[in-house]
Amino acid sequence: MSEFGEWVKEHSDDNNLVFPENISKSIGIDETFLSNGELYTIVTNKLADSKQGSLIALVEGMKSEDVIKDLI
Repeated sequence: MSEFGEWVKEHSDDNNLVFPENISKSIGIDETFLSNGELYTIVTNKLADSKQGSLIALVEGMKSEDVIKDLI
């Protein structure tokens, strides 16, 4: 079972989720397509080992400038 009990959306003005408190020195970046054709970039905290605190950001699209903008 997932340890994610509650989601708090930091950026409510768009479709992106950002959890700055989860940023670490070791991150992973990947892209994924959702079933309805949307593309998102996923940024994860590799030190959290896929547990609570793993998700740093879920950003719509895959342009680096969009991801950077949300992480700064």
